[in-house]
Amino acid sequence: LDQLAQIEINGIGRVEQPPASKAAIESMPTIEIVEAHVDSESHCAVCKEVFELATEAREMPCKHIYHPDCILPWLSLRNSCPVCRHELPSDTRGVSPEANRG
Repeated sequence: LDQLAQIEINGIGRVEQPPASKAAIESMPTIEIVEAHVDSESHCAVCKEVFELATEAREMPCKHIYHPDCILPWLSLRNSCPVCRHELPSDTRGVSPEANRG
């Protein structure tokens, strides 16, 4: 949650994005971290921790990978990749960001 709070603090003044749709999130494959990931020192861009061999990660359509516990909360807030800003579909078509704030 500290990471999410920091994300929100850093996001002040930016154009607000809708959360990713549940279907888009569910369609992201779960992959197993293999030796090639470990050898290249791949890390989760959200928490900055290096992936450990034989653990699971979620892969976005842009091929960036993240710990499930890191990317799922991120996508519940916005529909883009934290690294390259590739956008996933959202359920809020035509709804203004102010309407989503409740």
